[in-house]
Amino acid sequence: MREKVLLNERYCAVEIDKDGKISGYNKNAQTVFSDLLNLKKTEDLKGASIFKFSGLPETNPYDSTVPEKIISSMDNLTLVDSVFYKKTGSVIVRFVRDNQVFSSFFNLVKISSSLYLELDSEFNIIFGSELFLETAGAEKSETYGASISVFTDKKNRAKISSAADLCKKNSGCVKTGEIQFNFNGVIFSYDLEVSAVNDRNGVFSGIICHCSDRSIEKKCKMMSRTIRRMSAVANFAGGIAHDYNNALTAVLGNISLAKMDAGKNSELEELLQDAESAAMKIKNLTERLGMFARGMKPSREKTDIKKLIENSIPEMLCRYKGHLTVSIQDNMTCPEIDPVLISEAIGHVVENAVDAVDNPDGRIDVEVEEAEINKQLIFRETSLVSGRYIIISVKDNGSGFEPLTSSEIFDPYVTAKDGREGLGLALAYTILKRHRGFISVENPEGGGTLFKIYLPLFQ
Repeated sequence: MREKVLLNERYCAVEIDKDGKISGYNKNAQTVFSDLLNLKKTEDLKGASIFKFSGLPETNPYDSTVPEKIISSMDNLTLVDSVFYKKTGSVIVRFVRDNQVFSSFFNLVKISSSLYLELDSEFNIIFGSELFLETAGAEKSETYGASISVFTDKKNRAKISSAADLCKKNSGCVKTGEIQFNFNGVIFSYDLEVSAVNDRNGVFSGIICHCSDRSIEKKCKMMSRTIRRMSAVANFAGGIAHDYNNALTAVLGNISLAKMDAGKNSELEELLQDAESAAMKIKNLTERLGMFARGMKPSREKTDIKKLIENSIPEMLCRYKGHLTVSIQDNMTCPEIDPVLISEAIGHVVENAVDAVDNPDGRIDVEVEEAEINKQLIFRETSLVSGRYIIISVKDNGSGFEPLTSSEIFDPYVTAKDGREGLGLALAYTILKRHRGFISVENPEGGGTLFKIYLPLFQ
């Protein structure tokens, strides 16, 4: 990988070892140094001190930042970048002769909100903008010289290859539409534009990739669509809750009368008591849903989340016949939540897992923990702020959520199951939003689906 960076003729490149001696360079660098310092073009530069090119004494203290400073200070040269290799302590500095086009390009790259990549003819990365490296979470020494396949699958690499072929034929700019990169297991989508790069002899030597992020625009459109659908769901839920309450009032009244007539029939009275308890639970839930649908705040109280989960899981999984593991962290902070609504949200997520693995070989893993969420972990969801959360993970070994996408799975009326209304996950999403929380979904390695519920421990 190091040699691909050093020997690529797109830029002048020189490598300096940990002692400040030149240990390698390419032809472009030798030509430039020969012209600027009146050296023979065949003169071997290896072993020469980098201070030789600065006019400073070789006794000056040396560190890995010195070569970049020296190249930057030389007349008629424009610094491109430097790559530090920790294992050897060496640094490769790349530069070009003063060129207004180059200078303007690199100034644009520095301030752009798009990602820039330069690939050689074999699709190895020879340059990446700072934003690309930051988003990918990668070091230059690990990225430069590596194949673009490190960050893309075969399908997306084929798109880049096809665009490169068109650029090679037409020597122009080609738009390929959407392309996806995989950065540390997270998929990022960009609109890709590709331009050809030729060497000094006009021969095709690679491509420059301009990747513009359209996620904000797409997210705004999806949020607008979700808001409209949520409004319809809220009106629907409010109407249903009102009708349920009216019906339950009659049911509870008749149960009370039946209890009076039961007399000393303890068995009948016990059955009526169970029916009354169940009806009261439904009445309580519908009242909460009605309040929620009308835009009123959830009724918050400090809740022992461990007890809530332990009491709710058996009821949620009463018809489940597969394997189940439940892991709950001890001594967690009690969040201020509406326990009825949060239990309802968790129930919809668990119900989805049961539907996905409704067989004896099915497996559901529930894990509950308290954790700190920092800015690096929340870039996928702008409404989730940093802080401490209770995280409830529900993982199943089903077939995953395809063909639904992660953005659609929480939309109302979207479901892959026959006979389902597609409202459960939509309600869970909205309940958690009302608690300033969040719910995410992904297809983890090894298959299945992983839902994560985030309950904030702050106001």
